[in-house]
Amino acid sequence: MNDKTASDLISSGAYPPNSSLARWNISSTSEPLAKLWQPTPIKTFIPADEDTLLRINKPCPEADEIKERLLDSRRNRRLLQRYRPLLDQLERILSDHLHTIEQVSNVHENMNIMHENGYYWYKWEPESGNRSEELSKWTQESEEEIRRQLRLFEVAKYRSMFDDDFIKQVRAGELLHRIGDIFKSRRSVMEPASDSDRDYRLHLYSTHDTKLAALLQTLNVWNQELVPYLGTLMFELHQSRENSSQYYVQLWYLNETADLLETQELRPHRLDIPGCDQEEFDEQNLMCPLDEFLFLIQPFSPPQDWKHSCGIHSELTAMISVNILLLIVNLTMMFFLLMGIMYVCSCINSRSGYERLR
Repeated sequence: MNDKTASDLISSGAYPPNSSLARWNISSTSEPLAKLWQPTPIKTFIPADEDTLLRINKPCPEADEIKERLLDSRRNRRLLQRYRPLLDQLERILSDHLHTIEQVSNVHENMNIMHENGYYWYKWEPESGNRSEELSKWTQESEEEIRRQLRLFEVAKYRSMFDDDFIKQVRAGELLHRIGDIFKSRRSVMEPASDSDRDYRLHLYSTHDTKLAALLQTLNVWNQELVPYLGTLMFELHQSRENSSQYYVQLWYLNETADLLETQELRPHRLDIPGCDQEEFDEQNLMCPLDEFLFLIQPFSPPQDWKHSCGIHSELTAMISVNILLLIVNLTMMFFLLMGIMYVCSCINSRSGYERLR
């Protein structure tokens, strides 16, 4: 499921048609879903490779270099070494190399998706008919155990790839500060939100698990568990009843979405933000004062100059740099050539003077 599909599902449930004019078909033969659904416009943003608000794909060589170092940590190398016999077996089955944390994590992700849909590798019959000898020895129980072992690599990937302040700044900073701007705009007309949306009571952003992982680690509230499908972070702004100028932030995390189909109950977990001096909002709740929340996210403000911060040089800049380098090389060569000519001339003049004296 992509983020656009998730947005469609949420809007369908949140905005059912309240008039027969909004329904596609109200005949008695139509399906119930067709009666209860209406199209809802969804605001889209810039292309994926330029979107820093909801994605983590915008090119940033500096962040990518740091991420590669983090993924290649000693701890991760020991993990690869520990499970090398299993990885060797998977390499023979897949006919591919599994030398990095990300490579093994991708195998787990694909295996997990297959298992959730009732497909198992040990049942797989290749078209060529050449079934792997290792795969023939698997059972459903052994394959599920292998998946549990591979899960360690995906957890290691998420633990490592956001474990740096600059990465948090470029991968989570813009969305955190968008939330902060919205909260500030609700508090004071003197601090309008950047997109002039102060009158909205609810803001919904649909993104991917990688973005939620970046947010959770930036706020230091990640529980070392993978973000599930339809995992949701909810930032709430509360106004004090005793002091109308005082606002508080409360953070909730819904990470048990699989139970919703059975229990029909929404049970998010409240997350206390480390570093925030929680204050008593009422008899039952401790909340983070808005000013402290804004102070905590301030170090992760997105870069003002993305290209400069990420070490991206434009083609013009690169061309100028190359031309300057060539100019320096040419001037250096001309200098030494000139010095050589002057030296030869001085030698000839000295010899001529010697011959005249003789």
